Amino acid sequence: MTLKIPYLLAMASLLLGVMPATAQVRGEYLITNHGARGDGSFDNAPIINDLINRLSNYGGSIVIPHGDFRINSPVVIRKSHVTLRGLGRSSKLIVGAGVGDGILLPDEAPRISGIVIRDLHVAGSDWGLYQTGLKVDRASDGIHIIGASFTGLSRAMFLRATDAVQVSGCDVTQSQSSLFMAGGFMGLVTRNRFSGFSGGIAVELADLDRIEFSSNIISPDGFTALQLRNAHACNISGNSITAWYTGAVEIDGNMNLISGNNITAVQVNGGWLPDPRGRDGLWGLVRIRGNDNSFTSSSIMSWQPENNIRVNVVSGERNTLRDLTIGAVGSNKKVNVNPAAAWTRITHCGWPQETALNGNSTVRIHYDP
Repeated sequence: MTLKIPYLLAMASLLLGVMPATAQVRGEYLITNHGARGDGSFDNAPIINDLINRLSNYGGSIVIPHGDFRINSPVVIRKSHVTLRGLGRSSKLIVGAGVGDGILLPDEAPRISGIVIRDLHVAGSDWGLYQTGLKVDRASDGIHIIGASFTGLSRAMFLRATDAVQVSGCDVTQSQSSLFMAGGFMGLVTRNRFSGFSGGIAVELADLDRIEFSSNIISPDGFTALQLRNAHACNISGNSITAWYTGAVEIDGNMNLISGNNITAVQVNGGWLPDPRGRDGLWGLVRIRGNDNSFTSSSIMSWQPENNIRVNVVSGERNTLRDLTIGAVGSNKKVNVNPAAAWTRITHCGWPQETALNGNSTVRIHYDP
């Protein structure tokens, strides 16, 4: 049998412990092997950024071990296929005082791909400054944020123009805004916990197409729990949402499916809190604007004052409400349809005395049997 020369060369390279010239090995750097210190005061940003810059165009991993690794300037990622990973919640990046962004993908060309942030805790330290834990401010493909934790930040994650992004298994606490996504399509946001302090919108999805937002828990003390703004063909399903104010869920866009969610509006210390934005009880706990949106098979338990609006179809055409369970405090406006909303379809969402049509003759309605 005659062996081919390339085969012989490859076997010889393996036996000698030498990789063939065409093989590429991605680097992995443990930051403490290069002088980083997790004592909460040493500035580790120059070391981490230097290690990222050492990575080839084929990418690699930067590993943050257990410890409190302070950064006094952003960790900046400018190349594709970079993984920044910790070993769990005790692997912490502390964004130092006066630093606006923790991890930054700056607004530059060209597009960037394959960035992974996982198993890492990013913590703010300066409430006097608007601090963002992760800021993706450039066009990108396939960014994955997995198992990350964010605390003490004005905004945990800012993601702009991120196509096919995945945010899963993350935990955001003590932050005004958990997630802001603007632009992009085909993203997945699932199995996260979003909560925090008052003053912000917990989850804001703007100018997006075909985003799946499922199996998340949102429990903020904020103005709005979930806001879709100019978002289209998104799937909002299986989420648990708790709110302290009206306007908990706001849908603005077309052909969105909001299904199988559990939405609860609660009192605090035995009373309903005054709305920080001055929205009155006619605003709507769930507010819908746009065309062909479908709000179905969801449970709404609201302790809003009597006769406040639970579901408000404000404007648009052919929006559908189906099989909604709306309970707790009674209301003659559990479902409200404004005159500007044409051809709204309502099926099995309550009784006639709980539905306000405001003279809208285009509504098509089937009450509970």
